[in-house]
Amino acid sequence: MQEKINVLVVEDEMIVSLELQDRLKSLGYNVCGDASSGEDALLRIEKFRPDVVLMDIMLKGPIDGVMAAEKIKLKYTIPVIFLTAYSDNATLERAKITEPYGYLLKPFDERMLSTTIEMALLRHKLEIKLKSSESWLTTILKSIGDAVIATDANGVIKFMNPIAEKLTGWSEEEALNHTLNQVYRLVIPGQNGDKVKDSNLQKDGNIQYRILLSKNNRQIFIEETYSFIKTDQKKVIGSVLAFRDVSERIQAQERKNILVNELENINKELQDFAYIVSHDLKAPLRAVGSLAEWILTDYVGNFDDKGKEMMNLLMGRVNRMHELIEGVLQYSRLGRFREDKMPVDLNSILKKVIENSDVTKNIVIKVENELPEIEIEPVRIEQVFQNLIGNAIKYNDKQEGLVKIGCLELENSWKFWVADNGPGIDKKYFDKIFQIFQTLNARDDVESTGIGLTLVKKIVEMYQGKVWLESEIGKGCTFYFTLPKLIGE
Repeated sequence: MQEKINVLVVEDEMIVSLELQDRLKSLGYNVCGDASSGEDALLRIEKFRPDVVLMDIMLKGPIDGVMAAEKIKLKYTIPVIFLTAYSDNATLERAKITEPYGYLLKPFDERMLSTTIEMALLRHKLEIKLKSSESWLTTILKSIGDAVIATDANGVIKFMNPIAEKLTGWSEEEALNHTLNQVYRLVIPGQNGDKVKDSNLQKDGNIQYRILLSKNNRQIFIEETYSFIKTDQKKVIGSVLAFRDVSERIQAQERKNILVNELENINKELQDFAYIVSHDLKAPLRAVGSLAEWILTDYVGNFDDKGKEMMNLLMGRVNRMHELIEGVLQYSRLGRFREDKMPVDLNSILKKVIENSDVTKNIVIKVENELPEIEIEPVRIEQVFQNLIGNAIKYNDKQEGLVKIGCLELENSWKFWVADNGPGIDKKYFDKIFQIFQTLNARDDVESTGIGLTLVKKIVEMYQGKVWLESEIGKGCTFYFTLPKLIGE
């Protein structure tokens, strides 16, 4: 059963009051009390807490109906309906300030009486719901980490959360009823000094990066987004500006850009240095090699065995130096000079590398399965196989040497390997062998520049791949590397 609505009647004419109470009861309302003065009405409200008050606007005494309604509005959330037969304009103007929920003219019409009460209660219910929503929204906006400013259709500020207060330097109380341009000032940096400009927010939803000038003239890098508040009919009734301090992000990006530029310059200088030095060393090295070869050819009869050994050692050192220079040049070119990627049949590349390798009679090379076709720079992938296969042959110490080459298709990449049955590599050297100029054997025992595996690692990683090895002393070594099926730019 629906609970009856409690009504308090405030009327100083007894007959009118009694008649009104009878009509309310006949309409199904519960009259919880009546009062004949403003003072008495306030006491009754405190005691009964009615759902609605019917208040005579022209009560006699020090507190008339308007004054009583004003006090009710300030202290209670109870709708007030004014009862009136006539009134002067001044009293009506005063009554408007209290924002009454309706007016009933004497004598009362039952239908109008019921309609006015029900409309007042409905409006009161909606206002409570609206205030609750506003309270929720205000609490959320005040607690979020971004600054928020809301304006009306004329750009006048109606709300500002604590973060916006902090960034702009304006308190919400100061900013209310100021225009957005007065509070939210932006700066345009220029060669002749910075200029302050209006916010001029016109684009709905776009993220912009700007410089905010706070009330105390502090410049702050911000990221902002701006949205219009629209009715269902698309009429703009206000706007919301959200922004955040991105000064640290901007400064970090600037520091990063400076470091990247410095690193690029250093790398370029190193590459240029390696290229120039290597190029300049070639000419005198060729001269030394030619001179040594000429002396050995023309004066071979003048050398004893020790002299011939020394001259051959000199020629070997010249050749080693030449290979070292070539290795440095190749390494310096990586990433600096790029060829166009193209579909490459790795079976053809592998065949070419094996044919050009110095394969001794005791070495057998076995290709375990078909290699795929991938899009890559042909020279680079050839260098990878050339160095891995060359090392597998060069360092093999077995009478029956074996080199196995194969691949495996993974979900997003290809996995390749070059395995041998040579002496193997101790685990403690796994990282060292990929460092430039590092070798595990004396160069007089096995000619090596110490650059080959460094090139392999750099090329594979340049194509977003990985390279590693597995090995056991005396049982050989397997070098693995991966390449993605779709290689990025």
